[in-house]
Amino acid sequence: MPPSTLRILAALALLLGLACAVVNGWFFALGLDRLEPDATARTPLLLAGWLMVATEHVAVGLAALLPAALAGLRRRLLWLGLALLTFECVSMFTAQRALEHVNVVATSAQATHAADLRAAIDSQRATLEQLRDNGTRQSESTNGWRQHLGATALRDSLAGQQQLQALESELAALQGGIRPTLTGVLGESGASAFAAARALLIGVMGLVLMGAAGQLWAATRPESAVQPAGSAATGANRHARANSAQALPRRVPPPATTAGATRAGSNWPPWSLLKGQIPPKRPPRPNSDLPYLKT
Repeated sequence: MPPSTLRILAALALLLGLACAVVNGWFFALGLDRLEPDATARTPLLLAGWLMVATEHVAVGLAALLPAALAGLRRRLLWLGLALLTFECVSMFTAQRALEHVNVVATSAQATHAADLRAAIDSQRATLEQLRDNGTRQSESTNGWRQHLGATALRDSLAGQQQLQALESELAALQGGIRPTLTGVLGESGASAFAAARALLIGVMGLVLMGAAGQLWAATRPESAVQPAGSAATGANRHARANSAQALPRRVPPPATTAGATRAGSNWPPWSLLKGQIPPKRPPRPNSDLPYLKT
């Protein structure tokens, strides 16, 4: 893979790791806003949280970027990153539980207010119905005073009906604003497990991406492309053996002998060897490119 591609991948991993760091710091700030009532102490605590988030990601990125000669420093940086990761996961879990508690309290308050408003609406509706019935009966009376009272009751019922409609509109708006909470959907234990898993995943994603960015950038250095001496020597020996094997000539098969030829390569009869006679060398064949094979 070319170095330019490795640098692009390293930059992409670095951006994603920084995004995870921003999310970690954001959760830390939300947790302080919900759990720390003193505004004077909130500012230094927030700065300390951002400092720990930045130190964690820089430590892991440097540990991946350093060469193998600084193995001791790499181990110390990794241990520092893991310790800060543990603290940040606990902080994010605490912040999520605080936010969930605020949501649960707000939702419970809205539900309680909606229940009280519904009870008030039911009571007022019953009162208006009774007032309307009384006004209708009194209006039908022959007594002028009772008729006057009946007309007043009917006017009061109409005014109460308008107030009832306003209360019903408020109840509808209040019920529309009630949203389900994570605790209501998953339960208390399920919400706690979900918050813990999300905090751990966000923290681990940031560290892995920063480590990947450091390793990808370190792979672009010139010394990282040099092969080990043992593998280079092995490849050179293999190449030399292949060249020598190609340079060796093929073995020429020996020429076919006649039926009366001996093991010495001559055409003398076998009984001549018993008398100590040395057979003469075979002269080279004319018009032949094959060398004469000596015995």
